[in-house]
Order: sequence, then C-alpha cells, then structure tokens
Amino acid sequence: MARTLLLIRPVLGSHEDLLFMYYEAQSFSLGLLVKQISVKRGYRVVDLPGSAAQRSAFEYSITSFEEIDLIVFLGHGSYDGSHAIGYGPSPMIDETNISLVAGKGLYFLCSHVGKALGDLAVNLYGASFFIGFRNQFHLVGGGAESIVAECALAGLEALLDGVPPAEAWIQMQLAHMHWIRQLEKRQEELDPIWSVTAAVLRENMSSCMLISGGE
Repeated sequence: MARTLLLIRPVLGSHEDLLFMYYEAQSFSLGLLVKQISVKRGYRVVDLPGSAAQRSAFEYSITSFEEIDLIVFLGHGSYDGSHAIGYGPSPMIDETNISLVAGKGLYFLCSHVGKALGDLAVNLYGASFFIGFRNQFHLVGGGAESIVAECALAGLEALLDGVPPAEAWIQMQLAHMHWIRQLEKRQEELDPIWSVTAAVLRENMSSCMLISGGE
C-alpha cells in the first residue's frame, strides 16, 4: 500500500482583500509543488483544494484513508493559533476534531497555529510531530517566490525522503540560512526585493518550530 499524504489548500471564499488573494494564489502554486514532489517519491496524494477544503471533507478523508501518515496544510491560521481555517472561512481543524490526527505527522505552512493547535495535536492527541509556525508565515513576490517556496518545502522534501522530523526541521533551517546569505550578497543591487526576501526568510526561520512527542 502506497504511503499517503493528505494535502489541504483552502481558499477563504468571496473577499476583496488583495493581499489574501495574492497569498492564496501563491498557496495554490505551493500546493502544485507539494503534489509534484510527493508523487515523485511514490506517495499517493489525497487533495482537498479550494472550496473542497472544508471540515466535513477533512474528517471524511482522515477516517476513510487510514493509510494517511502525513498531513500538509497550506492556508491561514487563526491569530490565536487555535484553529486552521478552511473554505468559507470557517474553522476546519480545531480542538473538536484535532484528535483525528493521532499517529500522523503535521506540516502546516500557515500562520500562528504553532501557538496552540500544534501543541494540542502532539502532546494531547498523539500526532507524531508538528512542523509549523508560531507567528506569521510570510510569502513574497517580485520574482523571489521560488526562493521562499524552496525554503518552505525543504523540510517536507526531507520527510518524504524518510528523514526523521528533527533532521527535516534542521534541513528547513539550513535552507533558510543558505538563501539569507545568498540574498545578503545581492543587497547592493537597486532592486529592493532581495533585502525584503531576506527579511521574510529571517522571520519565517525564527517562527518555524518542531513539536515532537514528549516535548
């Protein structure tokens, strides 16, 4: 039986916030990359994109596909970190259904959920690990999208290659450090995108956290 990854990548629905729309466009691109690198490594991907990313679909998927061992969430988290936001927007994963992730790994590219939801998942309900962000998870444009994506997905690629979570988190940190050094060398150029991207990577790097069983 092929190892299976559950990919969740909601949109918030109807809104006029250009920043959210831009973030969701980037999340969509990240989702395509996740599918690509997962399938390449022999994973089956159960995909909940856009309006399909709802609480009922998450609960159905997680109970119907028992072979799911990794959950990747690309989207938004509540400011207090109590829940990951699904389509609508509405709480998709929170304290009332987080118990469904017992025994599974969590890789959440969204803001704030490391404050509360990640800890709850691992230390109360037995998720095998959580990699995600305690503060805001930043994306950037201006031609630097691929750099941020490479850093954000470095840990996931390591996990899919069979690397333990602690080492995968280190690989993610190292990817950030590598690109921060590279971008600092380009800050004399007139284009400010390189200094902005370096600042974004520093923020993401410092916010990214690993929670594993017993911590």
